[in-house]
Amino acid sequence: MINILQIVHSMPVAGTEKLVYDMMPLFEKKFSFSVLCLDELGILGEELHHQQKQIFCVHRQPGIDISVPRKIARICRQNKIDIIHCHQYTPYFYGCLSRIFFSSPKLIFTEHGRHYPDIVSTKRQCANQFLNLLTNTIVGVSQFPVESLVKKEKLPQKKMQVIYNGIDISRLNTRRPKKEMLHELGIAQEDKIVGFVGRIHPIKDPLMLLRAFCKVHKKCPQAKLIFVGDGEMMKECQEFVSQNNLEERAMFLGLRRDVLDIMQVFDVLVLSSLSEATSITLLEAMASGVAAACTRVGGNPEIVDDGTTGLLSERGNHHELAQNILRILTEANLKEKMGKSARKKVAELFTMEKMVANYSELYENLL
Repeated sequence: MINILQIVHSMPVAGTEKLVYDMMPLFEKKFSFSVLCLDELGILGEELHHQQKQIFCVHRQPGIDISVPRKIARICRQNKIDIIHCHQYTPYFYGCLSRIFFSSPKLIFTEHGRHYPDIVSTKRQCANQFLNLLTNTIVGVSQFPVESLVKKEKLPQKKMQVIYNGIDISRLNTRRPKKEMLHELGIAQEDKIVGFVGRIHPIKDPLMLLRAFCKVHKKCPQAKLIFVGDGEMMKECQEFVSQNNLEERAMFLGLRRDVLDIMQVFDVLVLSSLSEATSITLLEAMASGVAAACTRVGGNPEIVDDGTTGLLSERGNHHELAQNILRILTEANLKEKMGKSARKKVAELFTMEKMVANYSELYENLL
């Protein structure tokens, strides 16, 4: 059995962390997975703990915590870890440094997304040359982060490969009935639902979506906006809704674990993000047969075929986003055609099975 330690910031209900959580049971026949959280366990981490899965937390202190690499090394030594798999840059930084104290495990770095604006200091680029010496393989979840790692981080292309995120399509078969969800959410038959799922955070640019929705609502009064998620901009978004008299047309559901159930009521999913890589939310919506209106950033154009599985608009352009939402809501049969094409694309390219097979091959080839 190959022992693999997954290192993350923490395990909240979010894209990267949910991916790690969903992957773990699918690897159990070949690999033994442990999870290490740098900061705190988070909701999914607590669930893993209750399931008696092996999960650690090193409670990283602010700034560069020089105790963390030794703690990781000790955990790797005690648990005979063969591979350290780091998700995002900070876990990668600490995972690499742990190999100074215990060099036996191989190390993989998966980059799931990039900040915006994506500015990397010369100091960090220099540090990356050292970290690269301790790195075996770098994975991007789309071409976009791979290109950014080469261009911005100055990491070597020769160590990189793309493994697209995947979702478990079989979970669509266990959803609650759509009629039940419509009743629970108080959605009328004539309502046209614009959905947002994710962190209500500046990187997702939720205010741009709200500005676009104001335009949509003026031309399509039946339109209703549903936010699923939480985050630091929640209050600001709620104030915008109040100031623009949209209280009856915008709902904030907070964090939910029944996202796939809720997605059934969407007529269009919107990603207004400033930056994305391979969005799990987008894949889940497409697999559910929901057309998408997204910004043309990061990995979105690799997933959404503009005009076929959804519509793309420029980052920050709420006028164009509004037009695309309106097209999907009002153009005859468009959302059905796009939804069908979207479902087919996910089934062909973005399944959990395909992703697990790719990572299994990577793990086995490292040893």
